[in-house]
Amino acid sequence: MKGTARQPTQRLRPAPEPEPDGQVELGRNEELLLDFFENAPVGLHWVGPDGIILRVNRTELEMLGYTKEEYVGHHLAEFHVDRAVIEDILSKLASGDCLKNYEARLRCKDGSIRHVLISSNVLFENGKFIHTRCFTRDITEQKLAQQARSHLAAVVEFSDDAIVTKTLDGIIASWNKGAERMFGYRAEEMIGKSVTILIPAGHVNEEPTILERLKRGEKVDHYQTVRQRKDGTLLNISLTVSPLRDANGKIIGASKIARDITEQKRATDALREAQEQLSRHAQELEQQVNERTAALRQTVGELETFSYSVSHDLRAPLRAMQSFAVILAEECGSQVGPEGKEYIRRIISAANRMDRLIQDVLTYSRVAREDLRLVPLDVEKLVRDIVESYPNLHAPAAEVHLKGPFPRVLASEALLTQSISNLLGNAVKFVEAGVTPRVDVWAETTGHKTVNVFFKDNGIGIEADAQDKIFGIFERLSTQYEGTGIGLAIVKKAMERMGGRVEVSSEPGKGSTFCLELKQA
Repeated sequence: MKGTARQPTQRLRPAPEPEPDGQVELGRNEELLLDFFENAPVGLHWVGPDGIILRVNRTELEMLGYTKEEYVGHHLAEFHVDRAVIEDILSKLASGDCLKNYEARLRCKDGSIRHVLISSNVLFENGKFIHTRCFTRDITEQKLAQQARSHLAAVVEFSDDAIVTKTLDGIIASWNKGAERMFGYRAEEMIGKSVTILIPAGHVNEEPTILERLKRGEKVDHYQTVRQRKDGTLLNISLTVSPLRDANGKIIGASKIARDITEQKRATDALREAQEQLSRHAQELEQQVNERTAALRQTVGELETFSYSVSHDLRAPLRAMQSFAVILAEECGSQVGPEGKEYIRRIISAANRMDRLIQDVLTYSRVAREDLRLVPLDVEKLVRDIVESYPNLHAPAAEVHLKGPFPRVLASEALLTQSISNLLGNAVKFVEAGVTPRVDVWAETTGHKTVNVFFKDNGIGIEADAQDKIFGIFERLSTQYEGTGIGLAIVKKAMERMGGRVEVSSEPGKGSTFCLELKQA
């Protein structure tokens, strides 16, 4: 026969004795008071007689951003911005005074400052300071708003502009010092009166239109009009009118800023009149310039044509002189003797020099008159072709070295050929006796879409005060070398016509470097 298992016996605990109703109620009240302390909507804290924080609620910690460990156990002065304020607070409380809405500033954990009102008193037991009971109310937003209102009021009061508020019926509600100065009325004369007092007869229709726009919530910006002072004088003003709203957003009136622009308008009118006069004078001057430019072009054209014609026609009798002088030398040389032969040689030399001069004048005239067509050109090829064409540029008579690369340029082939030929010819001509001419030619690009082509020689060089003169027509610096004094003038004119320029740097005895500045293709 199977036996049944024994169940473990349970020891019965005696039932707790019921607590008196008063103790239950006291415990419940303590819980409620604790809850009130922790969750009160204002900051609460206790401070001991030594200024050490004993207790703090959640609201105050959240307001300042500290944890309980960072706050409780620390001296209250650590969190006050103004040392004198906390010393005064603790002194008053220790004397048994009660604080009510005492204004102070507290430093938050993030370094920001909160404005607070402190209400506090002390718990004394048998005359002994136990702890304070402090209520801390954050008024930072109200303080900032108050400061903003104060600043705004100061701006309004001391502004040079007239700042006025009015109802939607046009009745003036406020009148600042600027309005008094501008319109001549004191505030007590205008508050409660219609703004139409300021509107002259010719502008009475403006106010209803402005009020209708304000009722729709529109702003009137920089509206230029006329208003009347107390003494009857008229002012040109610029108006800015904005709707005023109550706490619920309902439009209840308008703020008006009026700026006196009488002097500005007078100056603007004077400026406009001056501009109109200047424009008329400019048109008249432009017409005169166009007429005179046309006349000058015609005169220059006639002079160039005359110069070309004269130079061309001079060559015919000159060639006859040359021919007859040569014939005279060949057929009658034995009859005129040595002295006569020398005279004939001088005639032929002078005629040749005159012919070169005429040809250079013709070239200069052609450069000045020739129709231009700028095309991309290969400078290196152009220089090589020129060197190939002139025997005086070949070795061993001269050394011409090209140092590439050479960017392509935008130029007239005829004018650029003439310019380079003249520069190379001068480079191999103006050297000391017994010196082999050497010319280095290279090119560089600049940051302005231009190309500089350089020609450096080992010639006699040029004095500094003569470097500007050499580009003038018929300028010859030395009579020891043959020339007409027109070659560099031709280069300068050609470069100007192609939109470029020519420059030189030189020292006597150290050669010269000429630079042609051309447009990059």
